[in-house]
Amino acid sequence: MNPTPAMLEAAAEAAAAFLEREGARRDLPFLRAFPQNSCEAASAIFALAIAAKYRAANVHVAHGYDREHNSSHFWVEVADYFADLTAHQFRTHSGPITGRCPNPFEVQFPDVERASPEAALQRFSPASRAAYALAASDLEKALAA
Repeated sequence: MNPTPAMLEAAAEAAAAFLEREGARRDLPFLRAFPQNSCEAASAIFALAIAAKYRAANVHVAHGYDREHNSSHFWVEVADYFADLTAHQFRTHSGPITGRCPNPFEVQFPDVERASPEAALQRFSPASRAAYALAASDLEKALAA
């Protein structure tokens, strides 16, 4: 089962609040200053939690890249919808955004690769992977409450 758009939006908002609170408290790498420069780690954690909560869901971490400016951005896709937990690191948004794919940031980051939540987690060091997996498990529990 995939989450409905409303369920995904509520989960994204709850996850952003969780990561903002827990990133610094747990000293999670790349999440201490959430949402700034946190998109990859936040997306990996959220994707793991959503994939665990909705076991049959088609969940991917999308990595958009702008070759001209050598910059990138990450977000989560669930079936035909996206959740961008760190959209508010850009001036154009005041919080996380969700909606029907494609993410509006694909205009700015047009070269997009998608990975499973587990593959996205493998991009980090072993210590970070362990911390993120624990955070994802705790986030899944928080989303179930």
